[in-house]
Amino acid sequence: VETAMLRSLAVADGGGDDDEAQLQAAIQASIAEADMKAARRIAEEAQDVADALAAVEEDQAREAEAAAEALAAAEQAEQAELAESLARMAKQREAGEESSASAEWTHRTPPPAPPPGLDDTFEPRQWLSDGSIGWAYKCMTAEGVSSVANAGSDAGGSHEVSPLPEAVLLLDPAMAFWLILQEDQDQVEASLTALNLQDRELVLCPINDSSDGSKADGGTHWALLVCWDPRAVEAASAPSPSRASSHPRGGADDASAEPAGSRFTKFVYYDSLGSYRNWSANFTHAQTLAKKLAGRDVQLTAGSCARQTNGFDCGVYVLLFSALIASAFLEASAKQAVAPPEDVPISPGRASRFGGGGPLRLMRSAVAMANSGPTPSGAPIWEERLQSVTPTQVAALRAQYHELCTAPAARSAAEKV
Repeated sequence: VETAMLRSLAVADGGGDDDEAQLQAAIQASIAEADMKAARRIAEEAQDVADALAAVEEDQAREAEAAAEALAAAEQAEQAELAESLARMAKQREAGEESSASAEWTHRTPPPAPPPGLDDTFEPRQWLSDGSIGWAYKCMTAEGVSSVANAGSDAGGSHEVSPLPEAVLLLDPAMAFWLILQEDQDQVEASLTALNLQDRELVLCPINDSSDGSKADGGTHWALLVCWDPRAVEAASAPSPSRASSHPRGGADDASAEPAGSRFTKFVYYDSLGSYRNWSANFTHAQTLAKKLAGRDVQLTAGSCARQTNGFDCGVYVLLFSALIASAFLEASAKQAVAPPEDVPISPGRASRFGGGGPLRLMRSAVAMANSGPTPSGAPIWEERLQSVTPTQVAALRAQYHELCTAPAARSAAEKV
């Protein structure tokens, strides 16, 4: 347009060759100026893009630095908690708080020897295997649960050495996993009979999220299934007409017609990650196992418990939860035990289930626990303890089992010297 106007002006003025040259020069100057403006605009836009990219990279660098600092702080706090727990345990030993327990240790059978390499699983930041939890359960069964339940607390060093009574079963994780995947009902029933479920009133089952039966120590998370019998103490009162009808299969005296685990009517699931939804593999496995233990469809509810703060302590939480539940069950039973009426028939094996000897003592508090307990929230009485678990207690329990794992090797080395 500009060129056309200039030409029109030149024609109107009647200019000659000089005018034409001037016109061409003006056109070239105009084009050059336009090119310069375009180049400056492109350069400015490129600079804006470069500045934006630099700002994004700077933000990303700051975020990465903040994340690294947060991770380092978390690891430092975890190591500090572990060091504090170890220091407290050492201080308790130095102060003589474990003197009586140590004296008793030398006069009793030591806990089962751990398999080789098991101590590695109790190192900090390591995931517990089937063998880890199975061995810890054997120690609890043989030694009792008080030392585990008190880990990391002011009473962490002192405990009473007393085997768990027959009424409490800590199910081996390998057996729990096998029962979950086993489809042959005859084999399931044979295994349940071997577990003497008819003599159990509280069963604790570690639940792994693996579904691969061909792979040992698979899965990525541990949770806990708790099964117990609310009718465990009904023998303390005369049978009522409703008792027979409350049994899912047959009457109260028709024990032979019921599965070994039919007495269990309360089932609660505890997960330190809070994976309670139906899509959770752990929850689904817990439902399957609860159904097989009871021999019927059952209602599984999610209990309330402390949450883990990392991705590797789930197995240690299962051990601590197991000890706290068993401890609460036994403590309440011992404090509120009552003698049953003489005319109430008692099975021969029941008298020895809680220690044996003397008159049979039944646990009034177990009824309250089985029927959701005396807490204001209606939850089992052990849940207050599960909710109050801290990472410090978990770190102390991990250190405690690591020390127990390495103790046999240390004693053996000392004897050789």
